[in-house]
Amino acid sequence: MLVSEGDVGGSRAEVPSASSPPQAGESAVSDDGDGHPDENSRLLDVLRDQICQGLAANLPGRKANPLSIFEWNPRNADDQKHRAEVVLDVVKVGGGTFDAALVIKSTLPDSDVIEHRVPLHCYFSHSGSGTAKDLLQFYVAFPQHGLKNATWNLASPEVVQAWRARGESQDIEGVLGEVSDYQKPNESPGIENLAAVWFEEKDDSEEEIAPGVEKVRAPAEGDLDRYWPRHDDGRWSARLPRVTVTEGLEIQTDAVSWVACLLCFVVWAFITRVYRAELTDEGAVEEWGSRVPGLPRAKAYEPRRYVNLRPEAVRAYIERHERLRVPWHVLESACAAANAGKHVIFTGPPGCGKTKLAKALAWCATEREPLLVTGSPAWTSGDLVGRYFPKPDGAGLVFKPGFFLQAMEERRWLLIDEFNRCDIDQCFGEMFSVVAGDTARLPFEAEAEEEPGMKPVRVVPWQRGQNEAVDAGGGVFRDYIMMPSFRILGTMNDSDRSRLHQLSFALQRRFVLVRVEAPDHVLVRQVIDERIADQTKELGLDKHCYTFGTKHLNNTAGFHHIRDVLHRLFADPSANLVSLRVVGLATVKDVIEFTAEGLRAPESFKTVSSELGSGKDAARALASSYLAMALVLSVFPQLEALTDGDLRAAVTCLMRAFAEKGEPIPFVKLDRKEEGHSLIKQRTIVEFFHDELARQFTGREDTRQMLDEVRDSLLNSSENDAG
Repeated sequence: MLVSEGDVGGSRAEVPSASSPPQAGESAVSDDGDGHPDENSRLLDVLRDQICQGLAANLPGRKANPLSIFEWNPRNADDQKHRAEVVLDVVKVGGGTFDAALVIKSTLPDSDVIEHRVPLHCYFSHSGSGTAKDLLQFYVAFPQHGLKNATWNLASPEVVQAWRARGESQDIEGVLGEVSDYQKPNESPGIENLAAVWFEEKDDSEEEIAPGVEKVRAPAEGDLDRYWPRHDDGRWSARLPRVTVTEGLEIQTDAVSWVACLLCFVVWAFITRVYRAELTDEGAVEEWGSRVPGLPRAKAYEPRRYVNLRPEAVRAYIERHERLRVPWHVLESACAAANAGKHVIFTGPPGCGKTKLAKALAWCATEREPLLVTGSPAWTSGDLVGRYFPKPDGAGLVFKPGFFLQAMEERRWLLIDEFNRCDIDQCFGEMFSVVAGDTARLPFEAEAEEEPGMKPVRVVPWQRGQNEAVDAGGGVFRDYIMMPSFRILGTMNDSDRSRLHQLSFALQRRFVLVRVEAPDHVLVRQVIDERIADQTKELGLDKHCYTFGTKHLNNTAGFHHIRDVLHRLFADPSANLVSLRVVGLATVKDVIEFTAEGLRAPESFKTVSSELGSGKDAARALASSYLAMALVLSVFPQLEALTDGDLRAAVTCLMRAFAEKGEPIPFVKLDRKEEGHSLIKQRTIVEFFHDELARQFTGREDTRQMLDEVRDSLLNSSENDAG
């Protein structure tokens, strides 16, 4: 694993001086507690000696062929192939060190070959301090160009134990990561752009998100390709050569493979450090002029757009993983807003799929789950930005980042559910400036990664070509960097009367509000039928239903009796609870699932008697009653947020669905007894709804009067139809 320069296992280890590197036979040998040298430490010594011998024997032969060949085309030009060969010039090898130079031979279109020489000093160390002991480390220093050293922890006692346990088993996988410049993902702005070209196995060729550099060939071949570093999810990984520990505690490995492995690391360290130097305008670039030696400028690696959501891909994802149906224009609007760099708030009624849609959007853009948090009236800027917390030992305070900074550090999008439940203007605090593209300095101090001690905290939108960690006076900050691909998503119930605060115009300018429209009634009908089929199969309703009289389909209490009622409730072409934006498809599915649980009879249920007339009438009444109870559970709570006019329309839709075609459907109770089950009629479903709503809206006389009017109108209409 690569660690920060001098940072070993969480403690600060002193890096050996380049002028006096440790020799091949030297090491810090630990004691196993019984006065005997530690076996793992001795094995690490042996491994280091073997690698050093391999370097001495094989490095001179590497001068004949290039280590890497970088070939690329600028995407905005035709037939403009560029080429850069990285050649090793060995100066001196011995004593666990080697001095060499990387010679970069650059070939540009219509130009002669230009050579750049970069001196290197490489050495091993087998030492440690504190809790990090017996680390076999490999260092690469750039003594003449001001670039920072690169440190690789090749092996530790834990790794040796794994080698001993595996014996002749498969290769050990090593991990390169956490170097000094890139210890955490947010401290490596733009490095993923470079990595996507030269260090990722997959080549994303989509024009919108492809970098300005098109790779022509893999930069490493042969044995170097096997050990070429890979970049994935903010971490660098590389394969280590096989190491076997015999029963006699002897090391067996291929020194030639280790040489190839280390040379890959050398090339990697050079490329990433020069790239970082150009990004931060460090003095190292000045020596070579405006162009990084032999490789594209940092700007060339930037994609045309950092987020490239395609509506068809998002639709396929949500239909496959979430079984969610969203109108096409909603997806188009959401993707376009995120691609254009805007943050997005989804509005709509409960259950319309706002949260699932937001999660799908984040996953399709980043292949990571968003950081999902739920807004609360108790929130302050400390929840979203950060605050001081007491240290675990009680000795002072420590800064803990809030949700906003956590999401940026973890390279995830931030999803704030119930966005309008909190005073978002107050909670955003300094984040207003950051979302608008400005740097915000926070009233906190925290440990800086590159400098010891407490440093002021800032939130910095990433800008290529400036060192945001240091101000004009040389002061170091603890920076949280917001990358161009970072987005904030929110969900908000736009008809929720209980929302506590309106959004300010200042905040609305920084977000795009996407209204999740109600789906077409044809689509809702299709969803209803599919969900009924799923529940029937999952719960075995075709075999385990309450039956009245003869075993005939019409005499079983199943969904076939209430399918038309569900269609009237949620998919009527003229008016329904979905088109009225009372509920969304998720609530429709909940209603069907609740109803299915009531319809499923135990395998050993007794016969059911009824005085409702035919078995068909009894079965229909029981199925309708369970549906009515499901509506009270899932839909009635949403009625609280409606205005008077919308409430009347919703209540009418609910009651009318159970009162058409003659006499209103009875509301029945299933009386379960050992000697047999029976149905007991209590009232009509219209009256059941009326009584439940009257209790729900107690004290609101205008609403009570409206309920009476709707009930009486439907019951009188049914009586006239029957007459």
